[in-house]
Amino acid sequence: MGSWTGEFRLLVAIVCGGAAIWCAGGAGSATQDKSVPPFDEIRLAVLEHFESMPDYRPGDIITRSEVERLFARLKRIGFVPADGVTILEKVPSESDFMVRQLRTPAGREFMQEISPHPGVYDRLERLAGLRRGKDTVAELIRRGPKGAEVIAYFATDPDGIKASKLMSTPTKGGKDYGKSTGRIYTVNALLEALQKSHAALSSRPEQAQRSSGIW
Repeated sequence: MGSWTGEFRLLVAIVCGGAAIWCAGGAGSATQDKSVPPFDEIRLAVLEHFESMPDYRPGDIITRSEVERLFARLKRIGFVPADGVTILEKVPSESDFMVRQLRTPAGREFMQEISPHPGVYDRLERLAGLRRGKDTVAELIRRGPKGAEVIAYFATDPDGIKASKLMSTPTKGGKDYGKSTGRIYTVNALLEALQKSHAALSSRPEQAQRSSGIW
């Protein structure tokens, strides 16, 4: 009986010891997952991702598949935005009318003309949604700098903004024309969304504890 008891205690010690080692390993992995990199590191990864694309220039429209590839890279450095699906849904897809128009050679030059103006992609997409709006957008792009001046006027000039509001009536087919679409068109807008996600993750109690050295 004493021998059996001794063997039993040895078996329990081995099992418990192994469990303790396994749990310690698991806890270490969990701790690593909870470590969110500083946002400067995330920002750098985002900029490097887009700047590595041959045709990309600052201010250009971005696409959903490009952001999906970016998210895979961010995951490797330890950042997975909790609202990643929502962010992706706000980014235009490759089949989006505006993306197809702006990714042509003429469209890329047009983007460089309009991108410095805040809210210009919103106005362009709202314009495309009006009656014969897609034809109008295509014509503006074809006209190059002259067309860019027109859309910039509606986006930023006080008189243009007033005109936008007049176009926002349902009878004109332009309901909400003067409002933001809520979509993510550019790298800067994407960075703003990611920074909010990062702040939310960093404010969680376990992350705050890790930052203070408790983890």
